[in-house]
Amino acid sequence: MPYFNCNDIPILKQHRIRAATNNEHNMLENLAEHSTKINILSKARRSTLIGLPPTLINTSKDLQQNIRVNPTVFFYNEETFQEASYRSIEDIREIKTNECLWIDVTGVHDHDLITRLGRRFNIHPLVVADIETTEQRTKLDVFEDTLFLVGKMIYPDIQQQITHIEQISFYLKENILITFQETSKDIFEPIKNRIRQNKGRIRRSKIDYLFYSLVDRIVDQYMDVLDIIGTKVESIDHQLMRTLSRDTLETIYDLKREMLYFRRSISPLKEIINKLQKEEETQIM
Repeated sequence: MPYFNCNDIPILKQHRIRAATNNEHNMLENLAEHSTKINILSKARRSTLIGLPPTLINTSKDLQQNIRVNPTVFFYNEETFQEASYRSIEDIREIKTNECLWIDVTGVHDHDLITRLGRRFNIHPLVVADIETTEQRTKLDVFEDTLFLVGKMIYPDIQQQITHIEQISFYLKENILITFQETSKDIFEPIKNRIRQNKGRIRRSKIDYLFYSLVDRIVDQYMDVLDIIGTKVESIDHQLMRTLSRDTLETIYDLKREMLYFRRSISPLKEIINKLQKEEETQIM
C-alpha cells in the first residue's frame, strides 16, 4: 500500500516559507516605523484620509462571471501523455493502471459543472461547497484516503498597480489531483509545460509530487510579490529622506493594509506545510 510521505518530496523547501514570513514581518516593522514618524502630521491633515478606498487588492469574485469554466485534463506517466478538454465531465475516460490524472478547472462559478465533477469523482458535498465558496480561509483537511487544501494565489499586476488575490483548491485522492482556480491567470503553465515535454521528475513520480510542485509554485509567487513590496518600501525610505507628503502617507497606509492581508495568506500555509511534514505516513493512495 503506497503512502503519501512529505519527506520523500524534496521540491518544497520549508525555509522558503520562513523567509517569506520573516521578510513580511520586517517590512511591517519598517512600515510601522514610518507610521510613527508620520504622527508629526496635524490631525486636520490626517483627517483628510478618512473615507479613502481600501488598499489596492483585487479579489477575483467580480471577475468570475466573465470566465468560461474550462476543465483541462492531463493523463500521464513516464511513457505516455494525453491532454484534453471535455465538453461533459461524464466523458472523461477512466484512469488506467500506473497512470496519473490531473484535472485543472478554471472558474468555479458554474455550480452545475462543479457539482457533476464532484459526483464523477466522489467528492463530498461539503468539500464541493468549500470549493465554490471563494472567501474560504487557507486550510487543510486530511481524511482517510483524501487530502483537501484551500489556499490563496497572490500575483501582482504591474500595469494597473494592483495585487490580485484568488482562491485555489486542491483535491487529492489516490492517483488523481483536481485543482480549482478562480480565474484564467494561470501560474501553473510552466508546470504544465514540464509535463508536456517530460522534463523534471513529475511524470516519473506519483501524483503527490505534482501536488507539491504546484504548492511550490504558489510559494514562488509569494516571494515575487514580497520582492515587489520590498521595492516599494525602499522607495518610501528614499522619499521620506527628502520630504513628507500626503501621497507618501497614503502609500504607507496602503502598503500596511496589503502586508496585513498578505500575512493572513502566508501564515496559515506555513502551518499547513509544517503539518504535512509531520505526517510521516498520511495514507491517501
